[in-house]
Amino acid sequence: YQRRVRGFVGVLTGMRPHAFSISVNTRFQNRNIFEAWEEIIQQIVDHPKAMLPAHLVRHTLTSASSFDEAHKWLATTPIIGSIYYSVGGVSLGQGHLVARAQNTAVRDIAIGEMTPDWFTLITNYDFFAGRNSSDNSWPNPNIPWADNRREPAIDAMQRVGAAGVTIDALITQVLSVKPVINRLTTVSVGMSAATGEFVVERRYCNAPCPF
Repeated sequence: YQRRVRGFVGVLTGMRPHAFSISVNTRFQNRNIFEAWEEIIQQIVDHPKAMLPAHLVRHTLTSASSFDEAHKWLATTPIIGSIYYSVGGVSLGQGHLVARAQNTAVRDIAIGEMTPDWFTLITNYDFFAGRNSSDNSWPNPNIPWADNRREPAIDAMQRVGAAGVTIDALITQVLSVKPVINRLTTVSVGMSAATGEFVVERRYCNAPCPF
């Protein structure tokens, strides 16, 4: 299963039922745009078989047969650019958040390594920079001025609780909480590789709504 965007040949969110699920998040970094483009061009020259992040997701969904294989590919395959991959499996403990640079995983966080320890959660910045993965102390010096969504999302997850997690609960009680949902939110996707459930909802943030 995958969420498709007309005219787009990669995959940003998808699932192989009874095996694994994958979602992609943009990884923003405080870097000079010209340096970033220079690195991308150099990557294409040095690694001509490097894949676009969304193409790697598509390849993994169609070719990997297990969670472990999918996780390995997402963490190690050369890509063009930087990205976050979230990959979930069907068994207890199968869940990883992979922060990718072009040729390496900058951080690979498994379920159990964050606080709380029963989920992993990412928005669009390196919350872990200079910190332990389980460090949720406030304030986090890495929070961008326009993206303080991770802490509200963690609070919402704790209100739901591990025993209360369902796709409906995640969409209505976590992904619908402002500022987790904002003006840039266009879709929410819930996936369970274990059951094969795949839910896509188009979103609109009613005013007043954060950026």
